[in-house]
Amino acid sequence: MPYKNKDKAKEYFAQRYEREREAWRARNKKNYQANKEAHLLRSRKAHLKNTYGLSVEEFNALIIEQNNRCAICFKEETATDKNGKLKPLCVDHCHTTGKIRALLCNSCNCMLGFSKDDTATLFAAIQYLKKHEK
Repeated sequence: MPYKNKDKAKEYFAQRYEREREAWRARNKKNYQANKEAHLLRSRKAHLKNTYGLSVEEFNALIIEQNNRCAICFKEETATDKNGKLKPLCVDHCHTTGKIRALLCNSCNCMLGFSKDDTATLFAAIQYLKKHEK
C-alpha cells in the first residue's frame, strides 16, 4: 500500500531505525568495547595480509627488529588517529615489485609517497635544503 505522505513515512522509518539501533546498543553495551577491539584486530590482520602479504606476527617481528622506530628518521611514531590513539608504523614497500622494505613513521612514509619514490626528486630536495641553510 503506497503511503500518501512520503515525507512522514520517511521520518517514521528513520525514527524506528534509530529506536531499534539504540535498543541494540543498550542490549550489547557491555560487549561493545570487546567487540570493537576484536573488530579492529581482525581489520588490521586482514589489511596486512591482503595489502602486503604479512601476518600480524611478521609485522610484530619487524617492529621488534627496528626497535619500534622508523627506518629513515629513527624516531618512534608520533602520529595519532582521530581518536587520539598512536598509529602503528607504516609498511613501506616497492610499488613496482611489491617487496616490503621496512617500517616507517607516517611523516617519512608521506615524504616518500609524495616524491613518488623518485630518488632524483629527493636528491633535489636535499640540495635545496642545503642551499637555503642558515
